[in-house]
Amino acid sequence: MCQAYDGERASIITGENYATIEGFAAARKGLPKSANPHREFGMYDREAWDHGWDCWHHKILPWALERVYHLEGKISEAIEAKKRFELTKEFPAELERFLRD
Repeated sequence: MCQAYDGERASIITGENYATIEGFAAARKGLPKSANPHREFGMYDREAWDHGWDCWHHKILPWALERVYHLEGKISEAIEAKKRFELTKEFPAELERFLRD
């Protein structure tokens, strides 16, 4: 039972991370919040997309992107990228590959 729950949880988190990055990328391209493609579907994806969109406008590097550094064991780089984005809205070049067109 626990393994099934863990698998379901991991799937939901992966979907939320993907939707958050999509929303962040959309805001970066200048799309309006109403462009959220998850309006008619699941609440989790819809809210995650909106969260990513809001992160761009509030100069917050979303966890879905910051965690890339954490997964590579680059904690100090994560902190620096987060601070730099908050101050300058300069997006880390090494994360560009995660923002799909």
